[in-house]
Amino acid sequence: MSIHLTEAEIEQQKEKIIAGNPLVKLVAPATIENNGVKKIFDTGFYLDFFTKEQSKKNIGFFIPSSGAASRMFDFLYTFLEFNKIDLIPDLVKKENIKKFNSSLRLLPFYSEIALFIEKNNNDKVNTDTEEYLLLFIKTLLKNKTFNFENKPKGLIPFHKYNESTKTPFEEYIQYALELFEKEFELHFTIDEKHIELFKEEEKKVRTTLSNIENNKINISYSAQHKKTDTIALTDSNELVKDENGNIVFRKGGHGALIDNLSNLNNDVVFIRNIDNIPRKEKRENLLKWQKIIGGYFMFHQQKIFSFLKKLETRDISKDDLETIVKYIEAEFNFQFDETDINSKTLFTFLNRPFRVCGMVKNTGAPGGGPFWVLDDNGNKSLQIVEKSQINTADAIQNKILSDSTHFNPVNIALSIKDYKGNMFDLTEFIDTNTYFSSLKEYQGKKIQILEHPGLWNGSMAFWNTIFVEVPIDTFAPVKTVLDLIDSNYA
Repeated sequence: MSIHLTEAEIEQQKEKIIAGNPLVKLVAPATIENNGVKKIFDTGFYLDFFTKEQSKKNIGFFIPSSGAASRMFDFLYTFLEFNKIDLIPDLVKKENIKKFNSSLRLLPFYSEIALFIEKNNNDKVNTDTEEYLLLFIKTLLKNKTFNFENKPKGLIPFHKYNESTKTPFEEYIQYALELFEKEFELHFTIDEKHIELFKEEEKKVRTTLSNIENNKINISYSAQHKKTDTIALTDSNELVKDENGNIVFRKGGHGALIDNLSNLNNDVVFIRNIDNIPRKEKRENLLKWQKIIGGYFMFHQQKIFSFLKKLETRDISKDDLETIVKYIEAEFNFQFDETDINSKTLFTFLNRPFRVCGMVKNTGAPGGGPFWVLDDNGNKSLQIVEKSQINTADAIQNKILSDSTHFNPVNIALSIKDYKGNMFDLTEFIDTNTYFSSLKEYQGKKIQILEHPGLWNGSMAFWNTIFVEVPIDTFAPVKTVLDLIDSNYA
């Protein structure tokens, strides 16, 4: 027995890692043409619907925010290792360093770091030299005043406005204030070691807001629960242990956040990633489409709830049954066997968590996308699938992947409550066979690790899902420090 998991749970995880990454069976890409991704034409209707209905709902944002900023600066560590750009063997990293160096003054935090170097470096260094670049990177990442390598991405300055900078944490607060007319909740999932940093940032941001604005905002935090941690194995399939002989546990990936989502009490929840928030002057279309997605979700949620109330009575007319069947076929692309059409079957189908996922046109960004997937029972459903889940060695599967037209930017509206306002048990709707197994490094050695089914992948596999197309300019992620240059000046 461990403090995290039982021996049986450890053994189950061990079996999954040894079995390797499970692959999904793609049937087709979800596209506009095959009705897998819907185009919303009556945008004005759904905008108005959101405006009208939001006052009746307890609405919140769920923002995964535990990502470490160090990943943004990956190629900078290469420069610290080699000290000179020309000595770097990796061509891509070399080019990234060159771009970083030539765009240094465009970084939102450049002035602050440059001033610090000027004040604290006795030996003046020419700012146009590689020596200065090295000093700048060391100050940025490792100096305790900045310490970006140990900060969460959510607290890195992303945008500069005149002489002030804003973190994505602060930008989300401002964005939500623009989006909602009433009180709302912002819930950030964070690494527990960063809780005080986030609270300090919250305190600072609140001093810049009016009393009315402060009263509108409820901010809460949670960390991945220890029970969702996972083990790792050596290359000989032994448990990875630390120098004291204790089992090494790792965070279970963002799929573990399904537990955190379950603890919210909102009627409607929006999910977006912490690093996907554009500058204020570039948010107009995002605000519009966030409302459209919200209105579209609430419109269909109302319809589903009204159907469930009728179906619950089991005293329903043939015409009403036909209406419900046509709705399910049109919106969820599900075909019932005629012998299986009855109140109980339709009720069971509709009485599940429901989500609307915005999808942007695929421009080659890495990540998941919408596909039609076949499960072990021969059932076809719409799923968000990561490339690592696809057997690209199979010509047919690879063709389906290459034919995909849309990408998942993580812009989701959902509900975790049923038509009576009771909480769903979200663990009942997870496909536990869609976990992730991959290789990582620990103390200089390769290890095999396990992650739970992704939050919007396998952890929501058995939800009712509608994919809708949203404009590409609603997607503005910051994956590397170079994206900060593009997001501020493009």
